[in-house]
Amino acid sequence: MTLSVTYWIRHSGTEWEKMQKRLLSLISALGLLLGTVPLLAHATCNTITARTLTLVAVDCTVGKVWTTLQASGQFPDVFFPSGKTMPICYASSGPAPASIGQHQITITSTLSGWTTDFFPDLFGGQDNLGTVVTQLAIVDQTGSYTGKLFTRDAIDLSQITITGFASEEDVIVGGTNNFGGAKGTYRVDSKANQDASMVMLTNLNGVLCTNN
Repeated sequence: MTLSVTYWIRHSGTEWEKMQKRLLSLISALGLLLGTVPLLAHATCNTITARTLTLVAVDCTVGKVWTTLQASGQFPDVFFPSGKTMPICYASSGPAPASIGQHQITITSTLSGWTTDFFPDLFGGQDNLGTVVTQLAIVDQTGSYTGKLFTRDAIDLSQITITGFASEEDVIVGGTNNFGGAKGTYRVDSKANQDASMVMLTNLNGVLCTNN
């Protein structure tokens, strides 16, 4: 017992000093991290709206949908491990007018691919929810406000066989150029034709925040 107490008296000071040093190192590392990571408190947020956007079904390989989405680096979990991509892809049929804050913009193109996070009844599965990843290319009339947005989309398909409509919530996970560090969400309604070869998106409305 005496030996144990003597050992504790001799070494407790040393252990306490080590703990202090570790704590100070952790605080310093945290301060450095906070100093280098963009903070959302400094982001600029604007509304994003679009009245309509028409999508058409495309061959995923011919349309280079999955290769383009993978090259963006925005959806790493979709491609590793493999097996999360479905052979169901869409692209915009043409440009669509939209707005971001005071900027009148054009969504020049979109590429979307369905993932296997959920397997909806619409495609022979058991779920009412569908999941999609999307890239949107955007430019304004001057060409000085431009970039891409990347979204992860959750689509409620529970009413589509009854009303023909589906609602979705799209989460903005990243962007390029003027949309660097983009975050936000928007809601949109969708209606497909009988064989789902064409989808009309309407009433896109939400908030886009960027670090630029």
